[in-house]
Amino acid sequence: MTKTDGEKTKKSGRGGARAGSGRKPTGSLKIQIRVSTEEMELIKKNAAEAGTTPAGYVKNAVLLKCVEK
Repeated sequence: MTKTDGEKTKKSGRGGARAGSGRKPTGSLKIQIRVSTEEMELIKKNAAEAGTTPAGYVKNAVLLKCVEK
């Protein structure tokens, strides 16, 4: 940092990014879809019956459909 008169100021050492901090990359990509309230309830119900999360249920359903072709 510099002052307006050209003198340098001492950094406080606080704030800013830290090496190695933050969420580590998983290698997976994110997608978004829109569903109605009724569709979401159906997804949640089926996911609970399958013992998985709604996101996991939808992912598995899409992948199964892709394999069928």
